[in-house]
Amino acid sequence: MRKKNLTLVLRTLLLLCPFLFLSCEKDLGSLGLDQLNDQKADFLFTDSVQFITYTAFDDSIPTSLTGRLLLGRLQSPEFGISKSAFATNFLLEQVNPSFPSNAVVDSVELTLRYVGYYGDTTTPMHIKIFALEDRLYLDSTYFSNHVFTKGPLLGEATILPRPTTRVPRGADTVSPLLVVKLDKDYFKSTIVEHSRTNTSDFVNQEAFMNYFKGIYAEAPSGNAVLYFNPFLATTAIRIYYRDSDTATVFRTFRLQGDNSPVPINAAINVFENDYTGSWIKEVQDTIAGEPTTFVSAMNGPYTIIKITNFGPLKEPGVVINKVELVLNVLPGIESKQISPARVSALLVSEDGTQSAILDDQVASADFSGLLTRGRFRRATYTLTLTRQLSKAILQNKTELKLAIKAQNSISTANRTALIGNNSGEFKPVINVYYTKF
Repeated sequence: MRKKNLTLVLRTLLLLCPFLFLSCEKDLGSLGLDQLNDQKADFLFTDSVQFITYTAFDDSIPTSLTGRLLLGRLQSPEFGISKSAFATNFLLEQVNPSFPSNAVVDSVELTLRYVGYYGDTTTPMHIKIFALEDRLYLDSTYFSNHVFTKGPLLGEATILPRPTTRVPRGADTVSPLLVVKLDKDYFKSTIVEHSRTNTSDFVNQEAFMNYFKGIYAEAPSGNAVLYFNPFLATTAIRIYYRDSDTATVFRTFRLQGDNSPVPINAAINVFENDYTGSWIKEVQDTIAGEPTTFVSAMNGPYTIIKITNFGPLKEPGVVINKVELVLNVLPGIESKQISPARVSALLVSEDGTQSAILDDQVASADFSGLLTRGRFRRATYTLTLTRQLSKAILQNKTELKLAIKAQNSISTANRTALIGNNSGEFKPVINVYYTKF
């Protein structure tokens, strides 16, 4: 009995080695190797850890305080139809604005500062801008499936997106902007005339956001998703007016987002995905796994890695030095889609909640999850799982479940397909380097 207990203690200590050496060893690829006497141990490799892969879906994800507003629509045989709309409010450029009594509103524009895009910008896109009926709160959490109440249609336009082209403004050209004309009669009534008779609605930012709640933007057609910065001064609503019918000088009244690094106004993205007729199956084989799995931003699908057999790693006297999960991008998919630049692995608990894996929590693994393109246009993601797999074995788990998701999934639209475990070649693999005493 004493011998059995001693063996159990030794095994526990050995499995703890990756954690004990954490403070003195920065290289995640060689945990514990310099602590061991190679004359008393065998340095081994295995790729026999058994796992399956399949595609999973979230009902929704938090999209509050996004650094980008996403607007557009994508359609492809691989992913079906994906849409992004957004809601945001605006701030007064100055409180208690005043307009001349004889002010004539010439035009109103919504300008949105481009910061990127995804998809085909040669396809026309139809855009609609609505008044928002719901008050937005900066300290509230909004999810990607939130249904906002739309008010009157303020403006619409069919455009060819030009996210990298500077636009003329007066006698100069400025950074790339999307410009949508808005209903000048609506703003004449709700802003210009209202400010004269209801000054309390313009006395401070809070009062103004209670009155003018913001806008909701959507794109019923197109094949691209446009990225905008909601916190730059060039993202604004501008009211152009003159003092009289004969005046030639134009002035601009702006309702704009704050240029501070700390957000003041709210910005929320809303996503919708329809996989009907696409490559993505709603019902996945969670027993044998799938030949192809998917990863997509904008609350799209993600890949599950379910480790079902730890192989020789549960034997006594084993110290895990390095674990890498290698996922291969499906050949040919990148000619149609642009893969996410990086993916993350999240631990999926028994109740379905997801959290960062130990390898990301304990140390900064800057190289983990990056997309690497190699010879013959092959692309792979390699993720470090050393600590998470070690802990699962230490706790005598019989299964380890991970979610592979696109990073920056609320502010980008990238997506890709991966080769699954049930494919014929280039299957994903878990490489384990370990020491056995």
